Amino acid sequence: MALYEYECEACGAITEKECKFAERYNAPACRECGGDTHQVIRTAPTFTLKGGGVGWADRSYSGSGGKKTP
Repeated sequence: MALYEYECEACGAITEKECKFAERYNAPACRECGGDTHQVIRTAPTFTLKGGGVGWADRSYSGSGGKKTP
């Protein structure tokens, strides 16, 4: 899931919506006035990673010969 920003075409208020990548163009109504909104691209979307754990991002593996570096 990513967090997207939408700007109201009537009052300029910003609305944030967490949704799937495929649903990003389903703009929500403005929370302030109920007007139409359009997606605003200001920064890269923020993603939430779920899972991981021990060894998930183990950087000690050298990738050469299957041996771990000390």
